[in-house]
Amino acid sequence: MPPDANLAGKPEALQPGIAVAALWRGDGSSVRAGLVAVMALTGLIYARSLSNEFVFDDNAVLAPNPYMGQWSFLWKSFVHDAWWFSDPSHLPQSSYYRPLIDVWRALNLHLFGHNPAGWHAAMIALHVLVVWLVFRTASILTGDRTAGLLAAALFGLMPVHAEAVAWAAAVSYPMSAAFELGAFEFYLRSRPGGELGSRRLAISLLLFAGALLCQESAVTFPGLIAAYAFIFSNEEMDGGAVLKSKFAKSLVAVWPYVIELAAYFVVRFWVLGFISRMNPVKPPNVLEIILTIPGAIANNLMLLAMFWITGPAHRLEFVTGIGAPGFYVPVAVLAALCGAGFILLKNHPRRRIYSFCAAWILIALAPMLDSGGLLASSLIQDRYLYLPSFGFCVIAADLAIQFGRENEPRRMIVGTGAAVLLGACAVLLLLTLKTWRDEVALFSRGIEEAPEIEYYHNRLAVAFAARGDFADARKEFNAAVGIDPNDTVSRYSLALVEEDLGDRRAAEETLAAWVKMLKPPYAGAYAELAIAADAAGDKPGVEAALKQAEALSGGAGAAALARAKLAYLHGDSKGAERLLDDLLRREPDDGPALLALGKVLVSDKRFDDALAVFRHAQRIAPGEPSLHYKIAAILHQLGRDSEARGECAQALEVSPDNPSALALMAEIERHTQAQ
Repeated sequence: MPPDANLAGKPEALQPGIAVAALWRGDGSSVRAGLVAVMALTGLIYARSLSNEFVFDDNAVLAPNPYMGQWSFLWKSFVHDAWWFSDPSHLPQSSYYRPLIDVWRALNLHLFGHNPAGWHAAMIALHVLVVWLVFRTASILTGDRTAGLLAAALFGLMPVHAEAVAWAAAVSYPMSAAFELGAFEFYLRSRPGGELGSRRLAISLLLFAGALLCQESAVTFPGLIAAYAFIFSNEEMDGGAVLKSKFAKSLVAVWPYVIELAAYFVVRFWVLGFISRMNPVKPPNVLEIILTIPGAIANNLMLLAMFWITGPAHRLEFVTGIGAPGFYVPVAVLAALCGAGFILLKNHPRRRIYSFCAAWILIALAPMLDSGGLLASSLIQDRYLYLPSFGFCVIAADLAIQFGRENEPRRMIVGTGAAVLLGACAVLLLLTLKTWRDEVALFSRGIEEAPEIEYYHNRLAVAFAARGDFADARKEFNAAVGIDPNDTVSRYSLALVEEDLGDRRAAEETLAAWVKMLKPPYAGAYAELAIAADAAGDKPGVEAALKQAEALSGGAGAAALARAKLAYLHGDSKGAERLLDDLLRREPDDGPALLALGKVLVSDKRFDDALAVFRHAQRIAPGEPSLHYKIAAILHQLGRDSEARGECAQALEVSPDNPSALALMAEIERHTQAQ
């Protein structure tokens, strides 16, 4: 029987040898089937992240606030900065103007609530869309659908993309990339003159606007258009006339995008009050910014070429002098790369494609080199490479496909190599996704990569404490304080954890050290120290701390509130009430005193009085969800379940997953049905 007799009558897609040959020819049906397979495999691998929790900034985005759940949030996001909802009374809250990202988050909240699986599913769908766009754009750019398919497969499975896809807060990177790739594809399909070309250019400009409203890094997109027009312009002239003509064509191609970019800057300035600003924590000087850029470029290129080196931490310090290895080593490496690239591409038949892809990498990466606006620990991040990696994938895919087109043995080498490489990427991607499973996994990995960074120890300690693992939290807070003895945040958190562990003497000592570090000290800190000293049985320490509080400006009220809390803790609710009444006569709108008094009244079952106190507090802070819950609980005790349901619903509107509010609402419903 002939070797292929068992394939007779079967569709080509089911005949491996024929299907592979069709792929190499770029046959439409085979390439489409291959693209579907690539997109499906990408989605399947990333489905591992559906069980991941929210991590890091995800929780900040979803922190209880009365704005994000309102439909008016959508249009308000176009006239405010990206984090305006965290404190609308003090704007701007950030240097970012990303209204479409806020719209994305609001829609996700309405669709999925606080369920991480829905948010992750949306991110996966967005990434799969970008993979499709990579295929389309790479196919046009290279003129080879097979190369476009391999580029899409590489892009979809690159482990370095895990951060941008598995971390919901990083949505600006794939969303901006989707708009930019779409804009570039329509630019490539447009032609000067003609109705169809004009329409495609208009769509390209519209998509570019979408990219700008997703992330500031899109400001370099006109540079991609200019680079393409310059590199791919065909000229017959020689010398300076060629350059002059190329520059002229670049200007013609890029001017609509430049005008749109100028309009964006006007809107950005109107919303934020500035175009850009330096990192306010520790702004480097101009020399440090310049000297650090080569190292940032070299490290990012290394991550592209060695994309298995993934993780949340890639340390790069600011370079302070021209004689530092952090400057001259990357400069030498980059010079060597440029020289080798020039020699290899000088007479290469596809040098224009590869030159443009190299330009794509650098232009798309340029905004991430803003060392003046970023912290040193944030200069190198996996997510920064999401859009730049398109250029890398196209170069790698086209080189492989062109090599394989020479003869059958080469095709076998390329096919086998691509299968092995993509399989390795899939395995590495699965392993990398584990890093983003939860905050313990994320910050544990950060410590593995950069144990000297205090921040990762602090965040891991917070994650452990949230789990109730106070012993490990104490260990990590101690590590953070050991790295940075002036870290007041970690020291204060350490005291809270020691209190949770029942080590009250250690908690008092840690708080005492924390108070001494505060510059300037404030009365509330001494009040906390007094309460910690009381828990430790240190009566002299209590009085000493309260006297220190009273000696500071505005300290009388803080000390009085502390004394009331201490009286309540010792079972003297009447004494606590007298102290709080006296304090509120002097400061009737003191929120903490009102809350403390309400708590005392509830413990004495004086629900009507407690309700009046909490209503007063609610008038002062109308958006505070905990007050809605407290009032709902009191109304339920008073038998006013209709009103209680309304208050509880308002608490759940801001914080839908609040277990106390959910339990109270269920209790109200059961009580109502039983009547």
